[in-house]
Amino acid sequence: MSTSPQRGVSLRASYRSVVLDTAPGHRSVLRYPGLALARHIAGAVTEELWLPMGDEPTEADDEALIDALREALLWSGTAHSR
Repeated sequence: MSTSPQRGVSLRASYRSVVLDTAPGHRSVLRYPGLALARHIAGAVTEELWLPMGDEPTEADDEALIDALREALLWSGTAHSR
């Protein structure tokens, strides 16, 4: 039996915002959709990775998500080797 803290992973849709000064006294806010992948230990978030998600994801976007999910699951101990 392990005595290490319980590890977990969560995934949620998220937005990131960027504020741009477009002219003196004027600002524009750009919002980008993405996925937030969080790692938890004993219920507390220890790390969060944000992956952009556009309207037309590329193969590279898909591969980045797959790699991030795989690493997070291995870290959490929920992925078992065959």
